Amino acid sequence: MFSLHCRDSGRLGRSLGFGTTPLNGSRFDRGDGDGYPNRRTWALDVVPAGSRSAMTSSISGDHVPPPDDPWRSRSPPLSTLRLFDAAGRHLSFARAASELNLTPSAVSHGIVGLEKALGVKLFIREPGRIALTREGADYLTYVSEALSLIHIGTRRLPSPRSGRTLAISCAPTFASRWLLPRLPTFRARHPQIAIRIDTSHRHVGFPIDGFDLAIRMSRIPASMPHGIRLFDDWLIPVCSPAYRDTLTGRDGGVDLTRATLLHVTSVTEDWQAWFDATDARDAQSGDTLHVDTFGLSLEAAASGLGIALGRRSLMDRELQDRTLVVIGRAVPAATSHWLVGSERGDDHQDFGRFRDWLLTEAARFADEQKQRFPLPSFGQN
Repeated sequence: MFSLHCRDSGRLGRSLGFGTTPLNGSRFDRGDGDGYPNRRTWALDVVPAGSRSAMTSSISGDHVPPPDDPWRSRSPPLSTLRLFDAAGRHLSFARAASELNLTPSAVSHGIVGLEKALGVKLFIREPGRIALTREGADYLTYVSEALSLIHIGTRRLPSPRSGRTLAISCAPTFASRWLLPRLPTFRARHPQIAIRIDTSHRHVGFPIDGFDLAIRMSRIPASMPHGIRLFDDWLIPVCSPAYRDTLTGRDGGVDLTRATLLHVTSVTEDWQAWFDATDARDAQSGDTLHVDTFGLSLEAAASGLGIALGRRSLMDRELQDRTLVVIGRAVPAATSHWLVGSERGDDHQDFGRFRDWLLTEAARFADEQKQRFPLPSFGQN
């Protein structure tokens, strides 16, 4: 089975400093036309596999506390941290008790014991309500995401009945237009492998967020030391056949100055990149329509609202059924599609099977596209 799953991003890797590496938008393009802003993205450098002491060192610096270190003696029991996490999320001892199948009194006493052990007041208690102190709110960030990391690690362990789920992160448009149509061939070959596809608008950190693989667009390979290039892409102006006819003069030429250009606000490569590459700056139109996703721009173009700057890999369906037609020159995009994985992915058999299948599909797709649409341009249909 596979599922589409969305959840909020975690901050544990950034909070605890697991060798995080900032990747800004110019190097790791999260702005891929699915509502992802061009914003700072984080990747996590994974410590050597199986090294618990290495992870402890990552958390606390180069110093690994000895058994009698006060740092260890101050670490509270996991059970009290679960009480604090639930109470902090709900801001209610009663609701926390309901979630944990305890009594409100038990939760309250557990929190008091935690505060005494830490020597810090975590909650402000008032008649009928509780609130986190500044220290409590800060501590909750670490505790909640540490518990989440434990949950992710437990979930990723193989069960006696089945293998571990393969978790993949990619953009919604890429998932719906490229990955899902090809996934049945993988499922037919490996029906025993469970797959989870996450298309939420969030950063991904390996291994904190529980993903095995991510598919991203990037400009510079150095931004992803464990990345494998899937295929390149091209920027292509497209519109509906009827809209093209309204722009075609008696000589058969297309007058772009009369067109409405559809801009996608979440991408880094838009019309300006195409005009710069084609030296067609004089053809820029003053009429524009802005949308926030790549898919929406294609729908708007198919509806006759203007010309979209499409990516060749993600609009095969429209080009085949001629819902959209090419109306200008194709230019190479600065970003390519990359497969990114955790350092520990090779330890996971299903990881290798999926990676090999995906690379084969990507190579086949790239060859098909070169034959169907030879560069440097498509010509006008």
